[in-house]
Amino acid sequence: MERINFPLCYLDEPVSEQQMILENPYVVDVNEGKIIPCECLEIVNGKITHLGSRVDTKARRLDAKGKFIIPGLWDMHVHVVSSAEYAFPQFLQHGVTGIRDVGSDLTNTMEWRYNHHPRPRISFAGPILDGFIPLPAFRLFAETAQDVQIQISTIIRAGADLVKIHSMLPREAFFAAAERCKNENIPLCGHVPFSVTAFEALKAGQKTIEHMLGIPIAVSKDEVSLRKRLQELKTNGIESVELDYLAWKTKDDQKFHQLVNAFKAAGAYVTPTLIAVKSVCTSQWDADNPLLEKYPNYVRRNIQQHNDICNEDPQMEYIIAGAQKYMDVCKEMVCALHKAGIPLLAGTDSAFILEPLEVMVFFGEGIHEELELLVECGISPSEALKTATANAADCLGLSDCVGSIEPGKLADMVILSNNPLENISNIRNIEAIVLGGKYYDREALNDL
Repeated sequence: MERINFPLCYLDEPVSEQQMILENPYVVDVNEGKIIPCECLEIVNGKITHLGSRVDTKARRLDAKGKFIIPGLWDMHVHVVSSAEYAFPQFLQHGVTGIRDVGSDLTNTMEWRYNHHPRPRISFAGPILDGFIPLPAFRLFAETAQDVQIQISTIIRAGADLVKIHSMLPREAFFAAAERCKNENIPLCGHVPFSVTAFEALKAGQKTIEHMLGIPIAVSKDEVSLRKRLQELKTNGIESVELDYLAWKTKDDQKFHQLVNAFKAAGAYVTPTLIAVKSVCTSQWDADNPLLEKYPNYVRRNIQQHNDICNEDPQMEYIIAGAQKYMDVCKEMVCALHKAGIPLLAGTDSAFILEPLEVMVFFGEGIHEELELLVECGISPSEALKTATANAADCLGLSDCVGSIEPGKLADMVILSNNPLENISNIRNIEAIVLGGKYYDREALNDL
């Protein structure tokens, strides 16, 4: 089926025609986890053309002595929806030069095509494929294999880069979606639906598992009884979180080893989104955060509404306590998956929509917090940084274009004042970014 020519990543189109030299920077090699001092990083027509000794040219020269250059960061789980006007500047201001939008309306994604410059590069799913649930936001519903064919045709015609599935997708629909994606050579990503196991999802070709959903029950000694309870649920919420908590606490090491092998055989990735879980662990969200000055008023109102509900609803104490217990389990899972060699992706679940917020994660800022949480799990700063750079590029099939600082790749990079391999929080100390060869210093970023 023909797809709309909708190259949101714009990989072949340089943003800038200018030639530029960054002098004497420290380049962070994210694949090797080391610092490479160099005399000259040359950029021509939006691409890195030289990295090494000094080049004699009349090109614009910028002093980068003592600065650390990392690849542009990718947030691999966001929902921009109708928030592009303020989301895209926030991403760039925080060094996020690429995003994977895993659920937005087609009207939104089509609008991004014409508006909002500059913006991060975007890989997008369009609406989420799901079973019938009360929440209709950016969803396409499918109950049968025939439904799936119709809905995925809609997504493909819109030019989507991937298909995103959710928890309530029925078993017949899941396998039909997996087969269609395989035939169309388009990645299938998302939740592991309650109707299938993680083993089945991986074998069917699911490329990424979001939020680590489906993993705990697949490796539990009590899988049969827990799965029966899971399949009785009408939506994913605190009940499914409790089941995942119980499942991980009854982990069978042999089953976990088998699941790791299934991941490796499938070449699949996990997006933990720890920051999204963390946001549910507190009853009061920060309604006075300075970042909210960049957001519309309804976001602050929704945050205040959440805070009021938490103060008044006695059930919220129970929900928050459950989320806090689950957060500890999530960190254990991340550590175990990383040690087993499963590639992780940095994602935040950032989304501000006109409904009461379920999670509260700021666009851009969230990826900094996510990488810090990964380090709290015992992952080294260099390996955490890789989840938002090289791993993201590999997952998207863009490793020849982005994900590292090398000649021939797009000039998407972040210039830091301090070494992120010594302390991952140094990714917050952004002096400038380069997007497709165009240089934005701190002042220019603040003005976006």
